[in-house]
Amino acid sequence: MFNQPKFKFMKIKFINILFRQRKGLLLFSMRVFIFLLCTSTFGFTTGEIFSQSTKIHIDKDQMVSIDDVFDLLREQTEYTFIYQEDLFKNLPKVQLKKGFIRANRLLETCFAGKDFKLDLKGNKIVIIATGPSFKKQQTLTISGTVLDMDGQPLPGANILEKGTTNGTQADFDGNFSISVDNDSAILVVSYIGFATNEVAITEQSNIKIVLKESAAGLEEVVVVGYGTQSRETVTSSISKVNTKDINNLVYANVTQALQGKVPGLTVINTSGQPGSGPQIVLRGGSSISGGSSPLYIVDGVERGEINGLRSDNIKTIQVLKDATSTAIYGARGSNGVIIITTKTGDVGKSSIIFRSRSGFSAFRNEKFRPIGGEDYIRTARIGQLNSILLGNSVINSFGGDARAASLSSLDNADSYGTGNNLSSNTLYTTMLLNDDNRYLLSQGWSKMADPVTGRDILFKDMDWYDINYSVGIRQENNLSFSGADEKGSFYLNAGLLNDKGVLVNTQYDLFTAVLNSDRKITDHFKVFGKFDISHEMKDQPSGFSSSNYSSGVHLRNAILRSPNIAPSTKYTFGDGSLAPGVNQLMANPDYVNEHLIRDQRKTRWTALLGFNWDITPELNFSPKGSIYHVETLENSSNDAYLNGTTLNSDRIKRTVTAINWIKQFDGVLSYNKTFNEKHNIAATALASYRSLDYFYSNAASQGSPTDVIKTLNGGAEAFQVPTSTTTKDVLIGFASRLIYDYDKRYLFQASVRRDGSSRFGDDNKWGVFKGVSAGWNIHNEGFFNSSFFSNILNTLKIRASFGETGNNNNLGLYTFQGGYGAGVYGGQGVVYKTGLANSGLKWETTRTFDAGLDIGLFDNRITLLADYYKRETTDLLQSLSLPANTGYSSITTNFAELGNKGVELGVNVHIINGQNFNWEFGANYSYNKTAVLKLPDNGVENNRIGGIEVVDPNNTDNTIWVGGYQEGQELGLIYAYKHDGIYENWQEVVDDGIIDTRANGGAGRFVMGTDYQVIDTNGDNVVTIADRVNKGGGDVRWADLNGDKVINSLDRIYIGRSRAPHYGGVINTFTYKNFNLRLNMDYALGHMVYDYETRYRNGRYTANIAMMPSMNNMWTPTNTKTSIAQYYQGDPMGNWNRGSSDMYYKGDYLCIRDVTLNYTMPKKWLNKTPITGVEIYGTGQNLYYFTAYPGYQPEKGGTSDQNSFQYPLPRTFTLGVNLTF
Repeated sequence: MFNQPKFKFMKIKFINILFRQRKGLLLFSMRVFIFLLCTSTFGFTTGEIFSQSTKIHIDKDQMVSIDDVFDLLREQTEYTFIYQEDLFKNLPKVQLKKGFIRANRLLETCFAGKDFKLDLKGNKIVIIATGPSFKKQQTLTISGTVLDMDGQPLPGANILEKGTTNGTQADFDGNFSISVDNDSAILVVSYIGFATNEVAITEQSNIKIVLKESAAGLEEVVVVGYGTQSRETVTSSISKVNTKDINNLVYANVTQALQGKVPGLTVINTSGQPGSGPQIVLRGGSSISGGSSPLYIVDGVERGEINGLRSDNIKTIQVLKDATSTAIYGARGSNGVIIITTKTGDVGKSSIIFRSRSGFSAFRNEKFRPIGGEDYIRTARIGQLNSILLGNSVINSFGGDARAASLSSLDNADSYGTGNNLSSNTLYTTMLLNDDNRYLLSQGWSKMADPVTGRDILFKDMDWYDINYSVGIRQENNLSFSGADEKGSFYLNAGLLNDKGVLVNTQYDLFTAVLNSDRKITDHFKVFGKFDISHEMKDQPSGFSSSNYSSGVHLRNAILRSPNIAPSTKYTFGDGSLAPGVNQLMANPDYVNEHLIRDQRKTRWTALLGFNWDITPELNFSPKGSIYHVETLENSSNDAYLNGTTLNSDRIKRTVTAINWIKQFDGVLSYNKTFNEKHNIAATALASYRSLDYFYSNAASQGSPTDVIKTLNGGAEAFQVPTSTTTKDVLIGFASRLIYDYDKRYLFQASVRRDGSSRFGDDNKWGVFKGVSAGWNIHNEGFFNSSFFSNILNTLKIRASFGETGNNNNLGLYTFQGGYGAGVYGGQGVVYKTGLANSGLKWETTRTFDAGLDIGLFDNRITLLADYYKRETTDLLQSLSLPANTGYSSITTNFAELGNKGVELGVNVHIINGQNFNWEFGANYSYNKTAVLKLPDNGVENNRIGGIEVVDPNNTDNTIWVGGYQEGQELGLIYAYKHDGIYENWQEVVDDGIIDTRANGGAGRFVMGTDYQVIDTNGDNVVTIADRVNKGGGDVRWADLNGDKVINSLDRIYIGRSRAPHYGGVINTFTYKNFNLRLNMDYALGHMVYDYETRYRNGRYTANIAMMPSMNNMWTPTNTKTSIAQYYQGDPMGNWNRGSSDMYYKGDYLCIRDVTLNYTMPKKWLNKTPITGVEIYGTGQNLYYFTAYPGYQPEKGGTSDQNSFQYPLPRTFTLGVNLTF
């Protein structure tokens, strides 16, 4: 007797609509089932059901039943499914991952290895089971693990015995156990987004199964403004960062890890200071001199920077680059948008992960170490002698008389003078050796012969390089808890970082915590929230200065001056107490640390709350509100200290407070609908409100009678006038976007946003920014799929976009109203005008055209993304100089247009996809050229502003104006005097007959005629120095470009660019069994860098500083064939302190940025422990530069052509372990 089965009609209310009685429904169901079974049944083949373009959207990671899968199919297609109610009750659930998947692929994954039959009648599908598999006698138990290509477990993977419904599911660690009939059985293993794998058991009882990602499986989803989108339907330029490439790196600022990984994104790590962030510019920027930093969006919250955000907490990073993708952000999107999404719990599993890593940093490069004490004293005394003779010689002549000069300056109490002693009255150790101080030779002091008088000089050699630099130590620990089910998810993480820098007195301590949670209240309503907090304490080098602690002058002095203190400078006085160094700017860092307190603390926290309401299956409303709070507190206190040899007892105490409150609200209404299976529409409308409230206060006191009290109340009176400021900035926006595609073939997107800003006057307060794009997925065309190319090309898309965005970052909050100040006049308080108002100021607007090509070859084993872009920024907000008779120096106005154009290429290749070994290669290349397009008409050629006049290289009888701002000219062009070598002797000087107007204060070169008598200051010795100085040559031979026998400002040549037009990166990932090796490199080409370090030291721009080792090869009468000019104290001849071609080097570099080796411990080793996963790794960062540049590093930010003693990037080595419970 045939028993009547029950059928499930997928959410079709037949019971109430078509039938009044349940008995009628059952009878009808039975008849339909028997009829279909007896007429047309066949094997389950999904390829005959849905079109290849039909895709299902999965809104989150989740574990669902087969019934739930059919719910998704019914909701997003036009089909109805009919099947016996308990047909799938014995089948395991299916793990779905967030994103888009082809409907056919989804069915294949659910039913792989199972026997079912179906019949298709119109839009109704009837499913039945076939085969006697339920009655099999199972006798053999097989266990194993399911992993991805990186060795990570795949929880929820389906494992089925082929030809049966006998199956199971992998647990959280990817482990499974299944009983089969015999050892000839075949296991069919499947997982959403991966290719199904069939594994023969043979005689194995424990099997390791590795699944490969499938190009035909789960589609890549990218985060766009206020939503997500399938990569296949994206028509704009968006780059997605593979977060695997930043895992286990130790950057305090996660944007540092983006270097070389995103086409078009310039990431310049100009500082190795712990806690510092890089300079980031997208596609050359959109301003001549103003802010070009991108907008950061973290979980929907705008941030000006992302310090305090750990890479361990990041799930995805997307970079929106063209105007169509960024237009939805309107006024804030002109410099690109970086969208970061943090982690949430994964459905179907809960976990505890502990991460710990320790490392050290080192900056030890001998080419930067200054020369030692003896070489320094010898060179400095010769240089001082040369300057003495220069000041007493015949100027501007090619012959002259000898005359007497005094050597008194060589006996001064300075770094090369012999007038020092052991007391605190002098700062240096150099003194003439005598019987009273000879004992010091047995206490580590040294002696040398004076190159001028021949007497013995006593000195102590101090290595200030070692005093200022040490090994940095880094320790980081964090603990996370996560979990999720069908109702909601949570993610909690807390971490501590302690990072001691390589420069003494630099340290960064960071505490972070984050909580992400969401909960489904009903099937249609979900609430979500986020709270994160970071607290940092930052120590950086300080100096005895009244400037704020955060002022760059302190750090600059510590990098520029303190390590370059002359080696003859005292570290301690004769009584053993610490000496202060040279002065408050060139200070002994240990003395500074003993007499100053500098404390900087910064706290950031974000609170966000919102909900998702599915009003209908197609219509969703998602509002959210957030507060982002940043508070900075600086406290400083100077004890009484020595500034040189002078005691300063001001005892300045200072407190600085800065508070930012950013309140943001976004309400997003979205509509998604598919019509007739082929017309897909996604519409978005939103309203946005953002306000920034800022408070700043600065107060200081002085005159404390004691060093004990370190706070403001210890001072007897105010130091300067206490000040406080409060400001408010408001931005309101309304936007809409429409995304449409026809059958995933023809793609279209349009958006518009209207922003209102409080920074503009009433007439220009509102700006409207639009974007439109289109694309064509050629690979989805029928003619393409039937062609030969479809066997090679599985993805081929062309796309183009045009749009505009705005910018007001370069405008002060109240600039349009003018500037005002307060003061006292005639004994009365007054308010006076400090800046001109300009109510006509309007938005900067950037218009961008982008054309792109997406290619996938060989089942996407090779993918290529290519873009060409052209950007034009109009109405640039700049400061315009005014005539002196106006009473004002400048006014802010809209003038100038800037253009950028370039190309971007990105390629990713799975070179080897083996069972045990894999090799993935990725590379990207970018080219950008930035030029001024238009300037205000000023009657000058090319409407030039600024610049210099030089000899025309094409016609040396004429001159041209270069540099500055000119229409049609690139930014950052460099011109300098051409260094043509060193005069070996006086005859070469005579033969050239050139007057150098830049030398000797404009007086030109000089010459010695006969022997020169120098009188010793003691008066008892006359030293005769024959042909000592210029009679032998030794100065730089500058190129006389126009042949007029005069070296002046016209004699400058084109050197190159300060900006690198070519840049990119290369990533190689190798996997062998449980080992993973990742190598990241980045490069930049085509720019020049000025060697400021050498010029500063050797040019003696500041007295009493160290010198580079190259000075040991300077010109002397016995060393004439050299490229190093003879030395003068203060460089009066301008051999060093002018823009010289000899000081410019190619900045081209290839950097091995980081190398990481990971080892994942086999699961079976952990079976008897509570630990479910162990990962051990080692990482090296900033390992090596292949470059011709001799300075610290060739990376350079902004438009400057020099690095100017930036905090060096140290090599960092780290060992770490990740434990999962």
